[in-house]
Amino acid sequence: MTDNPFIQRYKTTDTSELLDIIDRPSDYQPLAVEAARLELDSRQLTQEQLADAKAKQDLRRQDKASKQQKVKDIEDKFKSVGSSLADTFSPIQKETPTTDKFIKLISLFIGGLFLYL
Repeated sequence: MTDNPFIQRYKTTDTSELLDIIDRPSDYQPLAVEAARLELDSRQLTQEQLADAKAKQDLRRQDKASKQQKVKDIEDKFKSVGSSLADTFSPIQKETPTTDKFIKLISLFIGGLFLYL
């Protein structure tokens, strides 16, 4: 048991992080999961302390989920804008170009000239 490199590291690890390791054992090495269990057992936590750690764990998960959702929203927006630009500049048009497309093309051309000069 002394050859487990995670035992010493997990002595200073937050309880909620240890719970994360135990909750998702497939994401970690077996020695890490074993060391996390041993460390939690050695801390002899009360039910209140465990509840606080689980609440902290849930907050971290919610933060991660909200960040992932923000990234996904930004990706979707870029895809939408890119698709719109691709439709505007596509040389193969299925219908006659609208006034809106002409305005976009002229604006982009003038903007490009402004940046070039």
